[in-house]
Amino acid sequence: MNIKQARVASPWLFNLFKDSCVYDLKEYECGLSMMSKRILYVDEDQLSLAPSACELQKMVTKMNYSVKERGMKKPRQILLRMASSEAAEKNKCSSRDNEDNENYTPDAKKFKSEEHPNIVAAHYNHLEEKGLKERFNSPIFYLRNFNNWVKSVLIQEYTDKIREKDYGRPLKVLDVCCGKGGDLSKWEKARVEKVIFADIAEVSVQQCRNRYEDLRRRCRHLYSAEFIAADCSKETLRDKYSDPSINFDIVSCQFGLHYSFESLSQAQRMLKNISECLRPDGYFIGTIPNAYEIVARSQRSVNGEFGNRVYNIKLLFDTKDGYPLFGAKYDFHLEGVVDCPEFLVNFELLIKLAAEVGLQLVYRASFAEYFNDFHKKYKQLLERIICFETFPPPPSRKLIGEDIEYEHAREYLQKKEKTNDNERVSIGTMGQNEWEVATGHALAVAADRVASARWAAAATAAPWTIPFLVVPTPEVLECHRAVSGLRLLEVATGVDEGEVEESEVKVEAKVEAAVEAKAAICSNDPC
Repeated sequence: MNIKQARVASPWLFNLFKDSCVYDLKEYECGLSMMSKRILYVDEDQLSLAPSACELQKMVTKMNYSVKERGMKKPRQILLRMASSEAAEKNKCSSRDNEDNENYTPDAKKFKSEEHPNIVAAHYNHLEEKGLKERFNSPIFYLRNFNNWVKSVLIQEYTDKIREKDYGRPLKVLDVCCGKGGDLSKWEKARVEKVIFADIAEVSVQQCRNRYEDLRRRCRHLYSAEFIAADCSKETLRDKYSDPSINFDIVSCQFGLHYSFESLSQAQRMLKNISECLRPDGYFIGTIPNAYEIVARSQRSVNGEFGNRVYNIKLLFDTKDGYPLFGAKYDFHLEGVVDCPEFLVNFELLIKLAAEVGLQLVYRASFAEYFNDFHKKYKQLLERIICFETFPPPPSRKLIGEDIEYEHAREYLQKKEKTNDNERVSIGTMGQNEWEVATGHALAVAADRVASARWAAAATAAPWTIPFLVVPTPEVLECHRAVSGLRLLEVATGVDEGEVEESEVKVEAKVEAAVEAKAAICSNDPC
């Protein structure tokens, strides 16, 4: 979808793109991993769907990259070292000798695998709670509200989809990387029955619990909740649930999945936590940084660092030898909210890893496209959340940004007044700096576990964030029906030795055969 500047959505709301922040995302939809003038992409033959995590490990540790720049050039090999020697021995996969359990990425800084999760946890544990007045005066007030609108719409859309299929069904939710509980009220409005909140930062989880108790005192009928402080990229969440047999209708991970892409093992563990208790007709929804846009902007910058007065991004690895699949670390600073390292997420790789645990993408959109898709349907919510600033401002108010940030709004109004006989009008807008973050850092994504599951690409209002949705594959569903009692994760990918009983291991062999010849299992399916 080509993004045109200054397209009118309504008299009070319009597309905020300017030439300086417009970037056409459609070119990224053609199967490439990273793209701008210099393109890196994963050889599809080298990253085909593997029947087991071990085989995928072998493929990724010897990944074949090809460079494409106005045509093909000579491919080169990049070796990605496994997360630890212990994991290599356990999976009987070898790449290179591991020393001190360090993660390896080409020409990137070496750092211990335990270091980054501790940094992230410490950062969010030390974030101060801010009052409403301070938030209202924040330079990213409207940006945060807009992000909340995107999350609210994601939650509402997919809880509604489940109810369309099974009205009255009590919904159970897993909120991964929940932070301080920013989505507590969203789940209440979605009328769910139970939510399990999980996050690496123990202080944040406690604050989430406190907010929940406050909400429960105000709401007569509120969902039940559990709270788990754990590293979702290294620990098995299922072992920590009060009921390990629980099945979730929705799993949500908002602005958190990218932290697990420090290593292959962490990304796999995160996706297993997301998928293993997700119902066959459930959905995984979330938002992640748009790695394509980050790479494109960094390559247009002088030294790989870019931003404005409200945000700053700097790549922490040498790009001359390419972009590693894991451990592609960058510093991200967002005024008053985030100031810690994150990792780029190669979206094509995410699709492959998600397929390994039985998930298929059904929706992807930049925040700009997401806004275009849903702003008419959820116009009242946009107004209620106060996603946009009134321009020109009332006499008693000042603009939250600098005057130059509203040049796009001024130009639009001048054209509008000429067509309305100089009638003075006000519009809703967002300062250029805030909009640059919104359109550059996020993608909304959704995936489900239904028989008609498919990965369908799209985009939303932020060049850097992607909303997404994931669903289970048809093969996984048939295996799930044929093998009662075997959890979906095991059906989709197999498990490490010793994790299942001998009888289940035998069943797993049948499941693998079913993926190649579904009729073999379906003929014995009592359903």
